[in-house]
Amino acid sequence: MKFFLISILSLLTFSSFAQLVTNGGMSASQLVQNVLLGQGVDVFNVSYSGSSQAIGTFNSTNANVGITEGIIMTTGTISSNAQGPLGPNNSEKAGKDNNVSGYSKLSQLVGTNTYNAALLEFDFIPYSDTVRFKYVFASEEYLEYVGSQFNDVFAFFISGPGISGMKNMAIIPGTSLPVTINNVNHMQNTAYFQYNGDGNTAPYNSNPYYIQYDGFTKPLEAVSKVQCGE
Repeated sequence: MKFFLISILSLLTFSSFAQLVTNGGMSASQLVQNVLLGQGVDVFNVSYSGSSQAIGTFNSTNANVGITEGIIMTTGTISSNAQGPLGPNNSEKAGKDNNVSGYSKLSQLVGTNTYNAALLEFDFIPYSDTVRFKYVFASEEYLEYVGSQFNDVFAFFISGPGISGMKNMAIIPGTSLPVTINNVNHMQNTAYFQYNGDGNTAPYNSNPYYIQYDGFTKPLEAVSKVQCGE
């Protein structure tokens, strides 16, 4: 089985009065084997494509992400308060162009060119009939760019025995829609959306509990049937 974890904005899976805590420095293999995957999976051929500052680990024990810890991937940097995910949400348009290319399969999902993609890829052998990954998708493009061509997107692609082509596991529950700011927001599929302020409104702009991103999904789950031992 081949597995692609691709983000065009941010993933979650993330001091006494701490906010979101992020750390870099781990290799792609260490992130996949030690952070992303649990028991019952053999993994190999791990690779990462993107900015070295755009991937790492997170802990959100003292933040409002909804997943306690995991891997974070972003179009900017994972460590800068002004340009990355750390709170409080004190800027309406925080962000950073990390000067890497987009990804064609993401571009196909949104019908326009993508930029600053972070791509984590690996092969794996599961020892059950189902794989599941929890994730949160966040964007600094909320709410002002909803409905525009600036359509941030996140995907989990999987291929292998029993799977037709390459399937995106990251879809909005009950639909076939990919997870983008135009598909899950304050107007559409609102049950899965969490507004997080605009950088100017209390309590979001003064409490480190609130991360920098202006909006994000509630925890979602990417699920696929697989062939055990293949």
